[in-house]
Amino acid sequence: MICVINTLAILHKEKAMFQERLKKLRKSKNMSQQDLADELGISQQTVAKWESGTASPKNTAIVRLSSIFDVSCDYLLGNQKKISEKEAIEMLFGDDFE
Repeated sequence: MICVINTLAILHKEKAMFQERLKKLRKSKNMSQQDLADELGISQQTVAKWESGTASPKNTAIVRLSSIFDVSCDYLLGNQKKISEKEAIEMLFGDDFE
């Protein structure tokens, strides 16, 4: 029973993370829900449902979203944090890299 509850909690957190990240990425590109819907060939209502958590995108839509926003599918789904180019360089080469 505890395992099921923990799994449901994790799924809820990941779904909330997707909603937040999608909305943030869309706004960072100065896109309206309609702009994104047009890019994906879907309705604005579908994008609104994704952002509110009342519906979830299919895997193919997640792949297209990751391409549009130049992020990984994992990032969209809340499995990793987005790091800056500077952070990536520091991780690879240390603080001495200039």
